[in-house]
Amino acid sequence: MSEGRSGHISTVIRDIIPLSDIADYLNISRPTLYKYMDFYDSGEFEKIPSATKNYFDFVSSGKATRKEVHEYFLQEGKKLKDEEPPTSNIPDRWTEGDLPTLCIGWNGTATVFFKDSMPDAKFTKLTAYISDNGDQIPIGTYVPEPDMKFITVKNLVPKLNYTYIVEQISKECVKRSIMSDLKLR
Repeated sequence: MSEGRSGHISTVIRDIIPLSDIADYLNISRPTLYKYMDFYDSGEFEKIPSATKNYFDFVSSGKATRKEVHEYFLQEGKKLKDEEPPTSNIPDRWTEGDLPTLCIGWNGTATVFFKDSMPDAKFTKLTAYISDNGDQIPIGTYVPEPDMKFITVKNLVPKLNYTYIVEQISKECVKRSIMSDLKLR
């Protein structure tokens, strides 16, 4: 731990801001936050994601106030939004069904791509569901932008489980994708 405030990183953080707020800011669960704090206290820095370690270093410098912590995360959040999504978590399988799709999620937004040519936008819709104890509760219907080969679903909470189904319904045919997960990172 850096010089400045002494003690375990959890104590240092708690002196400034609740741990639940920090877990939310870092987009991790509280148990994961506790695990990373243990790694930090034991000097196992390589086991901590860089965004989390950078925050721990910032707080342990001894200069951080509650206001500065909020400003820190505002700045870091802007940097994260400008980053490209990591390619290592891009799925390599298209869904099955009449409308094969591929979903890539990042930072609260999921984009569903169509494998084949873009279906006619006026007949195509994506319905997103939140998964709750095996139930699928619809949360919204989305349509493709004109001349685009994808549908974007925004404002998703990363810690929740979502699914989607795409339908194309016209006088000539009905096509559906197989229900699949909206994958967020």
